[in-house]
Amino acid sequence: MENEEKYTMPDEIREKIPPEFYSALFGEIVSVFGFRWLLPDKYLIQPDKPDLGYTDMISRMLLDIHVTTGWDTAFNQACRKLSLKWLEDYEHYEVRGYDREAFDHELSEEMIRHFCLAKKTPNYRMFIVRLEKEKNAEKKDGADNS
Repeated sequence: MENEEKYTMPDEIREKIPPEFYSALFGEIVSVFGFRWLLPDKYLIQPDKPDLGYTDMISRMLLDIHVTTGWDTAFNQACRKLSLKWLEDYEHYEVRGYDREAFDHELSEEMIRHFCLAKKTPNYRMFIVRLEKEKNAEKKDGADNS
């Protein structure tokens, strides 16, 4: 039996994915799985690592869901909203079935870097809260202008 190399996303694909895609994918995941998914879970956060606890929780959740139909739905929606048909086609036609988990795992890791590690945990929580406040303010402004 030949040893097959473990899948890694080609650099030309990784470099072609815009940073906004990770935001869109994360947003679609929240749409599919619900906002409660982002709330700190006392069973998943490690109290001895307060700076990484929330990041660890999000990481575990992303790794748990990336092999689900919910993940596929979120991925496809993010690709469509950003007109990234090429990425959707790449995942569906170029990534072999048994490599999809590795491909999705790399996307998950990139989301973690993009949101949790680059922005630091407390800022990420405030990012989500700010988005909700802006969304509510837009709804209120829309109602006031009616």
